[in-house]
Amino acid sequence: MATMDDYLEWRGDLPLTVDPFNEVDNLILVQMAYIDFDGVVCAPGENSPLTLTQVNAAYWQLHTEEEVLARKTFVSSAPFLMSKVAQTDRFSSILLTDYVNIVSVEKQEQMAVLTYLLPDGTSFVAFRGTDDTVIGWKEDFNLSYMEETLGQKHAVEYMNQCFQNNTRPLRVGGHSKGGNFAVYASAFADPSIQKQIIEVYSNDGPGLLDRLTQAEGYQAILPLINSIVPEDSIVGMLMASGASHHVVKSSAQGILQHDATTWLVRGKHFEESETRSALSLFFEKTLHGWIDNIGEEHRKEFVDTLFSFLLGTGASTITDVNRDLLGSLQSMFKTYGNLSEADRNVFNDVVGRLVKSGSDTLQEGVSQEAKSLQEEFVSGAKAFLQESIVSGTKAFLQEGLASGTKALKEGIAAGTKASQSGTSSGTKTSQDGTSLGAKTSQEEFPS
Repeated sequence: MATMDDYLEWRGDLPLTVDPFNEVDNLILVQMAYIDFDGVVCAPGENSPLTLTQVNAAYWQLHTEEEVLARKTFVSSAPFLMSKVAQTDRFSSILLTDYVNIVSVEKQEQMAVLTYLLPDGTSFVAFRGTDDTVIGWKEDFNLSYMEETLGQKHAVEYMNQCFQNNTRPLRVGGHSKGGNFAVYASAFADPSIQKQIIEVYSNDGPGLLDRLTQAEGYQAILPLINSIVPEDSIVGMLMASGASHHVVKSSAQGILQHDATTWLVRGKHFEESETRSALSLFFEKTLHGWIDNIGEEHRKEFVDTLFSFLLGTGASTITDVNRDLLGSLQSMFKTYGNLSEADRNVFNDVVGRLVKSGSDTLQEGVSQEAKSLQEEFVSGAKAFLQESIVSGTKAFLQEGLASGTKALKEGIAAGTKASQSGTSSGTKTSQDGTSLGAKTSQEEFPS
């Protein structure tokens, strides 16, 4: 099973000027957006881009392998991916510039982005997905009730400020929440910026509130959106999209398929799957049904309460929570116990609605499956009976006709033989034979 690493070995020697940009290239660039480029890649306005080879060398002067490995998150491999990418003819000369990294607990925001200047004359804007910070995950959940998060707002500002005087065609992409930011920034950037965009990549990224997908800007970029999701996609099914999903295979299972490094590659494309899994369809229907039955104010209260549990542990990252899971759980239960009765009732109600939505989805699935089985049985039984009747009738007619014809031939043959002997006895035998044959035929195959 081949992945991005294999792709780099197979096609790393083919420059972008020879072999055009493809969907796997997109994923490689957005994966590298997870790297903390602080102190390495220049900020907007500094105008001092570096090649990927230079960036890789500078990064490892600031960080050690032991430090990176200790992070133990699903994106901690990104710097090691960069080292491989920097050694290829295809990517080594690309320029990295305009890096922004914003994380604010107070403002509930996490947004990071940079721009790659590609040798084919295009630029690729890569938005970082959710990192390991608790506040980064909080902003993900804020998408369920906010028309615009601060991260989305800054994503739009980045596009408008960095590409006012741009002359290069733009590709915009991201993984997870980065995919959401890529779509949102492309949809709500100034029309003059939007006209420069040739492709938008959302790699298992959540959608938007349904009303936002009806906006003129969103409809304008909808044909440009490449939504790539794994078979067991959950994150990519959150909220509304309107875009067609390109379903790909993964070496992982369940929620772990969200890790894009597990997506399978064949040549310069991902391995395609005909449809999403039952798990993905279940979560999509459950979560959409849940959101549709909860007002935005209650969604906000639920999200605020849920993350008060996590922030109440004193942890700043999900890794910190897992490092002392027992202590974290004790702290969260204590926070729950200290909730006001009103807040506790809202929280319990929302959780209850989620459970009910899941139960309704399961029951509907069972009913549909039973109905489908019933329809298949009736259809099969009908076909069986029809085939049996036709086959039986055909066999009966064929057998009767064959038997009658055989007896008639035997009678005629016997009569002819007797006639040739010239005796009256032969004549009589012929007549009897003919009569016998005719009688037998009538019995076997009545008119």
